[in-house]
Amino acid sequence: MKNLKQIILPAVIVLMGTGAAFATNQAKKVGWNPGDPIYRIDQEEPCTLVEDFECNNIPGNLCTYQPGVHLYGMDEISGTVCNFQLFEKTN
Repeated sequence: MKNLKQIILPAVIVLMGTGAAFATNQAKKVGWNPGDPIYRIDQEEPCTLVEDFECNNIPGNLCTYQPGVHLYGMDEISGTVCNFQLFEKTN
């Protein structure tokens, strides 16, 4: 019985640590962060990558590609939906 406790307790601790590490990694991937790709959504092609554009996720004026075409960030977990409205970068 003593040997069983010496084996099970460390195994449980290692599994809990591993689970916490994965949970933390997933939490970091939720949302959009400056430096992540920026996408435009229009009727021709939804969720199209836009190069060399600076926006942020701090509420303010909407970040636009051209009049009527707003810019979005993509949630890394979904990986397919441009669902984070982006805002103009301010100094």
